Amino acid sequence: MPAFRSCLLVLLCFCTTGLRSQQIDWSARLSSFFDNTEFEGSLYQSPQTMAGIRFAPELEFSKNTEHTIHAGVDLLKKFGSKTLLDDYSPIVYYKYSGSAFRFYLGSFPRIGLLDAYSRAFFQDSIAYYRPNLNGMLWAFKRDALQATAFLDWTGYQTEEEHEKFFVGGLLRYDFSTFFVEAHGLMHHYAGSKTLSGVRDMLLAQANLGLSLSDHVFLDALVVRLGYLGGFERNRSMDFGWQIRPGWMADVVLEWKQFGLHSTQYLGKGLMVDYAQMGSQLYWGDPFFRGRSYNRTDLSYRFFKKQDAQLKLNLSQHFSGGRCYVEQSLLLNVAF
Repeated sequence: MPAFRSCLLVLLCFCTTGLRSQQIDWSARLSSFFDNTEFEGSLYQSPQTMAGIRFAPELEFSKNTEHTIHAGVDLLKKFGSKTLLDDYSPIVYYKYSGSAFRFYLGSFPRIGLLDAYSRAFFQDSIAYYRPNLNGMLWAFKRDALQATAFLDWTGYQTEEEHEKFFVGGLLRYDFSTFFVEAHGLMHHYAGSKTLSGVRDMLLAQANLGLSLSDHVFLDALVVRLGYLGGFERNRSMDFGWQIRPGWMADVVLEWKQFGLHSTQYLGKGLMVDYAQMGSQLYWGDPFFRGRSYNRTDLSYRFFKKQDAQLKLNLSQHFSGGRCYVEQSLLLNVAF
């Protein structure tokens, strides 16, 4: 843990030297996850139980409301682990907050920034074990238009480590009850200092949507229908681009404390080289490797307030002619 102690020492020195000239505020997030997957017999997923708790204290230094500097750490304790602390992720970033723009630069929390992406892009475990983005993010919101662009550097090249990064963007425009949106992402997986070669994995999704939340008795009713395609190439093999087109439909219903979220994918199947590369290249849900996949979540929120939420999910996965079950209990608290 020497690196962790050094990180805390630098943070303490930074705090004490800036006390006189800066306005200082603090925040903290607590998130706990218990996710049990019963995927025995699946061609695409393995059964496992993911469980743990994360605590992320954060200090904010500012001279005005637009420009702030943040410093903290995100700590992970896995349930059942015998170690005191299983992982930590430093939080150090600059944030600009304008009337329509937000800009982040550094190592900053992922939560709430890329939630519009479907699980074909980022599976649930990314939120559990990859809490931070490392790079930059730009977000714009004005009237009916929303846009986001980001760079997340996930691998620093060494003798063994490959250079890796994500670059992507989100775009949405609302026409009253209708909306259109586009989601794009590229994962660039380059070589290490001892092993050359570059792989590119792109995902693109374009949706037409209908939001009837203001016209029905339900708290939320949203329907999406769109194209989801995968584009991949291995430059060292020089086979050109491999294209995997598909279609996806999405329905979200919420009423009081109850929710239903159903997603249907039909296509050629994504993640061409998953058997060889696995999660090194693909961060999406491996169930999308199949030609037909449906996930239906039934949820119950014990409470949902601005700063706290406790949610129970029962998920059914229909893949390869079989049904698999998943249960999860998720807690998020912010101060």
